[in-house]
Amino acid sequence: MRVPERFEKVNGPHAIIDTDASQVGRQPFDMEQLRVRLDMLHTRIRMAFDASVSEHALKVWQ
Repeated sequence: MRVPERFEKVNGPHAIIDTDASQVGRQPFDMEQLRVRLDMLHTRIRMAFDASVSEHALKVWQ
């Protein structure tokens, strides 16, 4: 992974947010259940990300 050039010389307060998820246990393969589970995990991760960053950070990042 390459860090975009605009972030190579950041000088000042900054943070890295690592968001991921996992599930323990085995289940029979079911494509629909897998889709539902991944959608739910993505929604929760997005909620955590949105709660962690400011509007200013989102504008600067884009």
